[in-house]
Amino acid sequence: MKFFELLKKAGYEDEGLRIPDFEVSNIASDLGRVGENSVFVAVKGASFDGNSVIETAFEKGAKAVFTEYPRGRRNEIAVENAREANAKLCRAFFGAPFDLKTIAVTGTNGKTTVTATIYLALKNFGIKSGLVGTVEYRIGESSIPAKFTTPEAYDFFSLLRRMQDSGCEFASIEASSQALAQKRIYGEVFDIAVFTNLSTDHLDYHGDMESYYSAKKLLFSSAKKAVINIDDEYGKRLSRELDGDVATFSMREDADYVAEKIIHSVDGTKFVLKGKDFKEFISFPISGDFSVYNAAMAAIVLIESGFEAEKAAKMVSSVTKIKGRNERIISKEEAGFTVIRDFAHTAEALDSFLSSVREYFKGRMIVLFGAAGDRDPSKRADMSKVVAKYAEFIVVTSDNPRTENEEKIIAELCEPLETSGAKYIAEKDREKAIKTAMDLCREGDMLLLCGKGHEDYQVFDGYTVYFDEQRIARDYLKEGYHEKDRN
Repeated sequence: MKFFELLKKAGYEDEGLRIPDFEVSNIASDLGRVGENSVFVAVKGASFDGNSVIETAFEKGAKAVFTEYPRGRRNEIAVENAREANAKLCRAFFGAPFDLKTIAVTGTNGKTTVTATIYLALKNFGIKSGLVGTVEYRIGESSIPAKFTTPEAYDFFSLLRRMQDSGCEFASIEASSQALAQKRIYGEVFDIAVFTNLSTDHLDYHGDMESYYSAKKLLFSSAKKAVINIDDEYGKRLSRELDGDVATFSMREDADYVAEKIIHSVDGTKFVLKGKDFKEFISFPISGDFSVYNAAMAAIVLIESGFEAEKAAKMVSSVTKIKGRNERIISKEEAGFTVIRDFAHTAEALDSFLSSVREYFKGRMIVLFGAAGDRDPSKRADMSKVVAKYAEFIVVTSDNPRTENEEKIIAELCEPLETSGAKYIAEKDREKAIKTAMDLCREGDMLLLCGKGHEDYQVFDGYTVYFDEQRIARDYLKEGYHEKDRN
């Protein structure tokens, strides 16, 4: 694509520019992607300022630079927002608008489950689609490891291009608040935007709940249609503040879509989704009210995308497993007790998960959990209080400490447990903690591993190590563990 054509497609004027036209090889916001005939966007981040390497970018072959801080260079273009410019240029470079039905999901909890359910429901009915999310990126059957929940602009729009080229009809996308605030997906007009809920999280980045909400709301300024959970107070507010096509869902009050006749069991959740002129039965493999929200939102998206309600319900009901979400990794038949892993890592997510298990399981629950480092520390006490409410015994351990001191994080989690009189032990080494928790289990118990879910790594200060809870637990089982006396 020629440079002046790129400018036009990205919405920029070429009038008065002293830059000769050239064939654009790439768009780069980091030096690693800069090459001959590339366009460099000088983005200023929290730890690195692209403006400091503009001359290096020119030396590496960049023919034009977009910057918020112009210095009269012949090949520079001044912009008000470099992140916004980067997204617009990447989107144009990869040939938007794309021939895909795009669905973007935002909220504190539920994004991964809703997007994965949509992807799997379509896949199970022979409809090729793509997925962008926390666990992985998928283009049809091909899987790409996910570095970020929502990737940087270049990677995001590249993925949409590859999905289209491979014949995908849909793209199901997790839109994180950080990505929205950083304009990573700026300019894309989504067919449907979904709001699941909003609770205390990521305040280390956003500062306060109002800023957090405002970041989430950005998604809906570029969506043709919105699907909103109005049982959440922020969702209710959002539905009032939006103009245009809005479909609402509730389990408690009148809405465009309502869930009725809800039944939770060890095998999952069953309910009836009621719309204006239909009632359809849906089953979902994960138990709990939060699963009703997730499964219903996925079904509503399919209906609002043009599928008949009956087919949409069958599509969602065809999903039998979501990786890392209330996932049974060891059965009672194998070990005498059950081991389940889940990604719950906020007080609200822990409460939803543990309460849903308690609803159908009346035996002894042992809960292993930790808190991530370099994340909002104010939520740690609430996490401990939630776990203490449901668990008969607690194992406190590490969870991606990053640059924070592990002992400090664990101490902050243990203090509320000590005050409440909860029975617990602390073990910094998460692998030892899992084995210790399994040793504590008796016949009929349930061990719940919280916080990691699908993740197969641990993040420390400056390095990451492979860490798969499922492998650790099952390997320990194979070591003859199942032969131990469970009574």
